[in-house]
Formats: sequence, structure tokens, C-alpha cells
Amino acid sequence: QNVADHNSLDLRYHEIIASEYDDVVVAPRAFANDILFSVIDPLIPLGGAMLDIGCGTGHMLVRYALRFERAIGVDHSPAMLAQAKIHLDAKSLHNCTLVCADTATFLTRSQEKFDLIRCVGFLHHLEPRELAGLLQALSQRLAPDGVFLFAEPIEFDPASLPVEVATWNAQSIATKLQYSNDAQDPD
Repeated sequence: QNVADHNSLDLRYHEIIASEYDDVVVAPRAFANDILFSVIDPLIPLGGAMLDIGCGTGHMLVRYALRFERAIGVDHSPAMLAQAKIHLDAKSLHNCTLVCADTATFLTRSQEKFDLIRCVGFLHHLEPRELAGLLQALSQRLAPDGVFLFAEPIEFDPASLPVEVATWNAQSIATKLQYSNDAQDPD
């Protein structure tokens, strides 16, 4: 499968799931994410600009935008950006700009430097052959003393989990939720 076909399927997927994404993905993981990011939060600088690549519905913009004079969220899905706008407006985050573009196009057009570049749950949507070029382009946009924040879901052997974690996961509402529309995830 070529990159253009994969990206087209990925865009279709996100257009279908956008209105339910927060209910299925973000809300059920809010507690765990708050614990995870509470350790990371002190490392996030105050600064001039934040770039949120693959911003989706904007939950990371909501978390960090107030630390910056301006924040830019980039996503290829208009439907995901519409949800992000709702969240940003609800929190009165007027320092945020949402850009509908694929990441490579955005990085080609923008030469701005960012104090925080955030990619949470985004890189796994790319074809592996896209990663090196993207990471190089992002590194050229990072301000001196800037911070990259990357977090990705990983596959693991469930048998390798401590019993306490396996028990917690089995009880998680996130394991029982699905999208109401049949949306085939190309990843």
C-alpha cells in the first residue's frame, strides 16, 4: 500500500470516528493520562509557541496551551478539528490556532520554531517510511531548549503484565467501548 492510499484511509477513519472519539478514547483514559502526564507536566516549558501534531480533538492543547503565548494544532481531519474547536472554545483558549493539513505539508509551509512539539498518539498513523523525514523536519522546528513530547500506544504480551495491572485493565470501561459506525482503522 502506498503512502497516499494509507493516508486517505486514515483520514476517512478519523472523519467517521471524530464525533465519538472523546467518549471512546479520551474520557475512559483520562484518569490514567492524568497520572502519566502529571509526571511529565513539570518538564513542559513556558514559552512562545507550542505545536501539537495530529492534535485530533484537542485534548493535549487543552492540557498545555495556557503555558504558551500561542499554540497550533495540526490535523488532517476537519471533523476532528471541529471537535477540537468545541473543546478549545469551552475552555476559552483563544491563543490556539487549528490548521487542517497533513503534517508534511504544514512543516513545509511553516518555518516557525516551537518551544514544545507534541506528538501523542500520532506517529503510529504514519507509514514507517515516513517517520525519518517527519522527525527530521520536526527537529528543525524545535526552538533551542525546546521539548519534544512523544507518546505512542505499544503492543505487548498481556501475559507479561503484573497481575494488578491486568486486573485493572480487565475492569476498564475502555475495553468495552466501540464506535457506533463501522470504521476500519488502517493502522
